[in-house]
Amino acid sequence: RPSPVARRPSIPPARGLYCKKNQLLCVRASSSFLSSVYAVLTFCMIKCFIVVNNTGVPRLTKFYEHCTPERQQELVRNVFEALHSRADGLCNFVEDAKRFGKGVKLIYRHFATLYFAALVDENESELGILDLIHVFVETLDSCFENVCELDLVFNSGKAYAVLDEIIMAGAVIETSSQAVLRRVDEIARAERFGVGIAHAK
Repeated sequence: RPSPVARRPSIPPARGLYCKKNQLLCVRASSSFLSSVYAVLTFCMIKCFIVVNNTGVPRLTKFYEHCTPERQQELVRNVFEALHSRADGLCNFVEDAKRFGKGVKLIYRHFATLYFAALVDENESELGILDLIHVFVETLDSCFENVCELDLVFNSGKAYAVLDEIIMAGAVIETSSQAVLRRVDEIARAERFGVGIAHAK
């Protein structure tokens, strides 16, 4: 008599073998797969994300590659100098190995008094980063109702929270403005709940 339990199809070890034991999911993968995962985790496509105003004052900075504070300040200064002297009619991409390093390019958009800029790997898609900046600004607009420079000054924590929901470790993890807003709202509710518990104690 055939067993009423269907047999699970076998998976070749080279592609990964999944087994459930003691409520844990054990994964055995090939060495090439692990090497590719390690390469993705250690390779940073977005080097940093910078928001600076028309006078060169940084309003938001996030670095995804390790560099000294002096180097961070130098990059912020170089980004402003490259953008401030640039005509509005030029393209939104800048390649300058002397200022930003070899194999790195600057992609930016200018909104009102703020420059939103990203230093990325030379193989990164320019249009993809421009769309990413648009999603970030669109999400900020929804959070603050027509975002302006003062919103970033007095609500920097929320602005960083939005950015962290879009970019993590130099990789884009979310491109939906609505999904980012939902998670930021969840964080805000959790913080209010924690404050309420603290006051109750």
